[in-house]
Amino acid sequence: ISDICHTVGNLSNAEKISFLFQHVPPPAVLPTTFSHGCNRKFNISWLTKYPWLRYSPKLDAVLCGPCALLLREVSRKDKGWLVNRPFSNWVKLSEVLQNHSKLTYHRDAVQSADVLKISIENPASRIDVQMSSSLQSQMAENKHILRQIVRAVLFLAKQGLAFRGDKEDIHSQKNPGNFLALLNTFAETDSVLHAHLHKPRAKNATYLSPTTQNDIINVIGYDVIRAGITTEVKKARFFSVLADEVSSHNVEHLALCLRFVDEKCDIREEFVTFVKLERVRASDITTAIINTLEGLGLSLNELRGQGYDGAATMSGEKSGVQKQIRDRQPKAVYTHCAGHSLNLVIVSSCSVPPVQNCIDQIKSLTLWIKSSPKREGLLKAVYQRGVQSGSTSTRAPILNVCITRWVENIDGWERFSLSHPFLVQMCEVIIYGNSEFEAYNDAWSPEDKRNALAYLKALESFEFVYVLIALQRSLLYLKEATVKLQGQSQDIAYGITTIQRCCTELKTLRASIDSYSHRIYEHSCRVAERSGISVTMPRVTQRQQHRPNPESNSVEDYFKYTVTIPFLDHLISDLSSRFDLHTKRAASLQGLLPTRITSDSSVQDIQEAATFYADDLPNACIVDEEFQLWKSRWLSVPQKDRPQTLSESLRQCCPQSLPNIFVLLKLFATLPLSSCSCERSASALRRLNNYLRCTQTEERLSALALIHSNYEAQINVDQVCKLFLEKFPRRIERASLLFM
Repeated sequence: ISDICHTVGNLSNAEKISFLFQHVPPPAVLPTTFSHGCNRKFNISWLTKYPWLRYSPKLDAVLCGPCALLLREVSRKDKGWLVNRPFSNWVKLSEVLQNHSKLTYHRDAVQSADVLKISIENPASRIDVQMSSSLQSQMAENKHILRQIVRAVLFLAKQGLAFRGDKEDIHSQKNPGNFLALLNTFAETDSVLHAHLHKPRAKNATYLSPTTQNDIINVIGYDVIRAGITTEVKKARFFSVLADEVSSHNVEHLALCLRFVDEKCDIREEFVTFVKLERVRASDITTAIINTLEGLGLSLNELRGQGYDGAATMSGEKSGVQKQIRDRQPKAVYTHCAGHSLNLVIVSSCSVPPVQNCIDQIKSLTLWIKSSPKREGLLKAVYQRGVQSGSTSTRAPILNVCITRWVENIDGWERFSLSHPFLVQMCEVIIYGNSEFEAYNDAWSPEDKRNALAYLKALESFEFVYVLIALQRSLLYLKEATVKLQGQSQDIAYGITTIQRCCTELKTLRASIDSYSHRIYEHSCRVAERSGISVTMPRVTQRQQHRPNPESNSVEDYFKYTVTIPFLDHLISDLSSRFDLHTKRAASLQGLLPTRITSDSSVQDIQEAATFYADDLPNACIVDEEFQLWKSRWLSVPQKDRPQTLSESLRQCCPQSLPNIFVLLKLFATLPLSSCSCERSASALRRLNNYLRCTQTEERLSALALIHSNYEAQINVDQVCKLFLEKFPRRIERASLLFM
């Protein structure tokens, strides 16, 4: 008994409150014990009937929380079960609990627990505080000071700014860091904060230390933002996980996002955390994902989708991450990121030899110019002289070439084609000089002149010009899809429709190839004329191994057969093959979309999905009747007035009258289209984890990323202060800061 009292006495009030009112809920699967002829286990409903009851998964037994924690040594000497010893006889538990709830000392302990909770959450209600007006005034000042500190932390975290400086001293003449500098700015118009910063009541209770900063950051990031996201995911029930690996300062991080449908029927993709990876093996990533979901209180039983890139580690059919997770949850359907798939389509199509040569030359020339301020300065001077008289255009003549995201190069190639005459002139100035650019006529090294001559020869090739224009015009049909496939609220049905529309437009171009090729040829001739380039084609021979060698009667026909047709054929073929899996994933659910419903539609169109998700449906036996009602509702509505997206369809579907259809639509919307949200999180990581801040911990980094990524979220400062003081109680009533 003495040992128990000693252990309980060492617990702080905050720890007691945590045990009494924030106890960990029992696991979904409870252990069983064979007793009285059958297997028996703890009944979770007992926790609802007796709120003071606490179940220990480790002991597989129960205790009375208030009695076990709040009874004094004198009162607990003759007590046994539920007070000093855990109780696990499930057969007799109901009777024991009924008798215990009637005991006087138990009622007193429950009342003491409520009083303790009130005194911690609302110290102003305590008698001693109410009797001291001076203490109340001090508490009001402390509340104000803490709010200002939280405001400073929140501002810096949202803006992605560093906190610390050269010397973290509020009185230092050197840079004290953004955090202290911002508080100093607040203090210029705040006398209470000014007094706290420069003449604190206690030097060890200023709440300006890095530890306090981290505590507040964690409360905002984890206890406010991420807790809110997790709550919404649990209400949505079904969710998908999105993941992508990103490296920063030689450290591998796994960015994790969740996709779900919220209560307003909006599709959401929310970042939840970064996980540091020691290795990037499939087993390590799988473990990281599962542990993170369990840590958030999310069950794999409700996981319905996975969205990753196409790397073998993630997408492998035998031992990839998606396979290992599907082994645990077969309904967690894997979808290859549509953004990556479209990127691979462009990469594959650009492997046509003339196109590949042109792109390599553009990359090389761009890097050569961008690597020298002098060469880039000359190009800007030529560009400014060449634009219309009086124009003050500030657009860069050329853009940096993106190594991985080829779709982002469409604008760059367009800018390159517009700047082609200026690039030719720049190379001529380097080689031959020009009196109009006296500042750049001297000191060009022989290597610069040799490179300029080589690039000039490439730029003056009509084949280069034709391929550049064909590339720009053809990929223009994919530009819209590139942007829309990256949207957070886009669903897989919309993505498939967008890709199919692109494929149809490209097939239309292919069917009228003569007209399309002629437009490219005329555009190329105009660019060649501005640059003073003659319209010619490579020599055609009887045998040729290293480049196309078709029989052609004109320059236009030659490039049509060697560039336009092969490039279009590659685009069409790759679009169909790489998005074939996406089409199959959605085929059995697309029949639910109002825009796809016709008089010939039947329940067989969605039978495969209804069978696959039978366990998720409220009543799978009446899916056919609900589908007939859903069908009859939309047959009389014109196509233009029907919902165009899954979110709109969900809002038009009543979950009370059509519960099975509603759940199927919700599952369809939960399936991921891309993992671009993870890439956006990776961009936030690189902004936050720069070379000056690369030593911060994973916990702080994830919390900062949550705040930074949810910039538009309205954070209640008073709520943050309350959570902070509940989570990190301090012994500073009469020092510098206090309770709310």
